[in-house]
Amino acid sequence: MLKKISLWLALILVLAGTFAGGLYLGGRGQSPFSRPLAYSEDASAQPENQNSSINFNLYWEVWDNLKTQFVDKNKVSDQELFYGSLKGLAQSTGDPYTVFMNPKEAKEFTDDLA
Repeated sequence: MLKKISLWLALILVLAGTFAGGLYLGGRGQSPFSRPLAYSEDASAQPENQNSSINFNLYWEVWDNLKTQFVDKNKVSDQELFYGSLKGLAQSTGDPYTVFMNPKEAKEFTDDLA
């Protein structure tokens, strides 16, 4: 009986911790498409391979212009813009074997290999 109570208590504590963590992270207003609130100029805060002279404001300006001024702006989703930018990032390496595949393309690719 004590073992069952301990198991239930542990389960409740794990669920409560997960819920509290979700509230904490969700309350910060971050989403996969959110912009960084601040760009650190402290070089020690940057990853080793990150160039601190890159200004991402141009990226967000183009993003905003596409969302507001593109002729068929209702046909462009955030996800399509995001995947497209990742494809461009991979293509910028100039390596024909370095590619980004969205989840649908990746599934088709693995299915073809199988």
